[in-house]
Amino acid sequence: MEKVLTAVGVGRWQIPLILTALIIQVVLPLHELGSALFNAPLPFHCSPLSYNATTSVTTSISEYKSECLSEVEAVQIQEFPNIKVFGPPSCPVVHYNTSIFVSTITSQPKKVKSYNYNPLDSVSVAFHHRPRLHTTSAPKWNLVCEWQPLQPMFQVVFGIGNMVGVLISGYLSDSLGRRTVIRIGAAVTLPTCLVMVISPWYSLTLAMRVVLGITDLFTLIPIYTIMMESCPPGSRTILSICTSLGSGISLMCLGGVSLLVREWRLLLLICTVPSMVLVILVTLMDESPRWLVQRGRVQKAAQLLTKAATLNKTTNPPHLLSHLIENCDRELGEMRQELGRTASQANSLQQEMKECAASPIMRRIFVAASVLAFSNGMLWVGIPINANNFDSYLFLYLRLQHSARPQHYVVMVGIADVLSVLLSVTLIEAVPRRLLGALSEMLIALLFFFDLFVTPVWKWLSWVLVMVAFCLNAILYELTLVYFVELVPTVVRSKSITLIEFMRCFGQIIVPFIIDLQGTRLWWSVDVSFMVAAMCGGLAVFFLPETRHQPLPDTIADVEKRHRRNQRETKKGIDGCYCYCCPESEDDKAILFKNDNTNTTSSNTLYQNDANTTLDQSKANTTTQYQSIDTTHTNNLVISP
Repeated sequence: MEKVLTAVGVGRWQIPLILTALIIQVVLPLHELGSALFNAPLPFHCSPLSYNATTSVTTSISEYKSECLSEVEAVQIQEFPNIKVFGPPSCPVVHYNTSIFVSTITSQPKKVKSYNYNPLDSVSVAFHHRPRLHTTSAPKWNLVCEWQPLQPMFQVVFGIGNMVGVLISGYLSDSLGRRTVIRIGAAVTLPTCLVMVISPWYSLTLAMRVVLGITDLFTLIPIYTIMMESCPPGSRTILSICTSLGSGISLMCLGGVSLLVREWRLLLLICTVPSMVLVILVTLMDESPRWLVQRGRVQKAAQLLTKAATLNKTTNPPHLLSHLIENCDRELGEMRQELGRTASQANSLQQEMKECAASPIMRRIFVAASVLAFSNGMLWVGIPINANNFDSYLFLYLRLQHSARPQHYVVMVGIADVLSVLLSVTLIEAVPRRLLGALSEMLIALLFFFDLFVTPVWKWLSWVLVMVAFCLNAILYELTLVYFVELVPTVVRSKSITLIEFMRCFGQIIVPFIIDLQGTRLWWSVDVSFMVAAMCGGLAVFFLPETRHQPLPDTIADVEKRHRRNQRETKKGIDGCYCYCCPESEDDKAILFKNDNTNTTSSNTLYQNDANTTLDQSKANTTTQYQSIDTTHTNNLVISP
């Protein structure tokens, strides 16, 4: 298959696929990180109200300290039938059937327009919008005081949807097809966004956010799989990096548009435009030829590859297609034998998890990788959606409310993301995985520690520290996408990565509670939380093995063998560069084929019959069969002198 894809090349056939991947990267940040603008918390003021049967309602709006009223200050208005309360008890929002009067700082009453009993109109009394944003979704439902814990749910439920999407998107992609799952996700995303625009209830908005979290993973995970399976090996890295630039561009555009559009519903409607484009693009892309071959539809795959060669104006040698058709069944059988699974065993999650739990190195990888993913997910979402807290506690003391806005913060995050993606191309290839991961996490922790001591006079320094921290975390995010694939063996790779990504989503769920609940009360809590998360992630990296320039492990035995080899090389002081182009030593072969009774031996049994086979032959087969999985590094073979 790799030879056929190389002959097909890159051209017109891949254009719809590449554009689809780019648009998906544009759509995802709008849903995931857009809450920094859609659901931004705004300062409010709860006025002590006093009523009688003849006087008008008066309130003081001179200060906006976001403080709730005490029980004594809260007005008991049940005896007044012409007053409607839609806010929490400690911050009542009062409506009259007729006009209301609001007192100004000089105690001169000012008449404003009449309000009906619709709770969505109650924000005019309870909230005062600072000039940064005209409206957000939080004031629409009076999410203050006792109801303030409901505000983080806007972001939390999206993370819950991501967790569900991670669990089922991979399975559906393997069973229904990559293109089918992407089409389902795109078809559901568009109406879901439109329902959010017109939703009159907060509960309905939260339900739509859950659906968005699921459908975003329906498009994100399969699109990278189909792109890697439809492009030749030499172009996979550059295509992956180019499509990843979409997220940073999306954030920059979001911040710029929000400077002009201040109403959150209209801004959300504008953000649905990429979803409309996505619905059109998914109808133009083809299915993955590799998935068709794996499902036994070889003739369909051959027709698709012939079409691709025609569109790309290349020649697909007939002998390659005939070889693909004739040897498809044999290659699939060898793959199953190489994996050491029968069809029933491959679908048994319990059997696979038992084997992983029996291996000490696999247990260590699962725990350490989960901690690293949790830390990375927490920082990946936390830094962008902290725009409002960062902006408020840094500039409020200087009375510079007009000098910096959350929109500027979001634009800067987008620029930082673009720069980090470009830097990650070189760093991931040049720096060992463990060194790059640990160094990034420790530097992030150090930057947030320094940010605690930055005074408002040095406000520009705080911006630099936070943006550099986001750049480092974005580089770490790109690293983990590659690192997690290399850590786990092929026999449990899909389910293992699902488990690890599940922990990343869990980290994203925790962040809104820290930012919206703690960040508004304790100015230092956000920096300290991010610092602790980065330190935990940096320590977890030291428990992971080095995988740069090493082959992808196929079985648990390969992972254990890699661990023993790394231990020997560490003791000998040898640089951790492994060459699988050359035959291994007899010691390595003995370790590979040794029947270790202390660990699970189901994977090792497969190799006992082939103990005399050279590593050249086995690695050549493995490289051909799994080159589609290793999207970046199987071509970077380093031969030791």
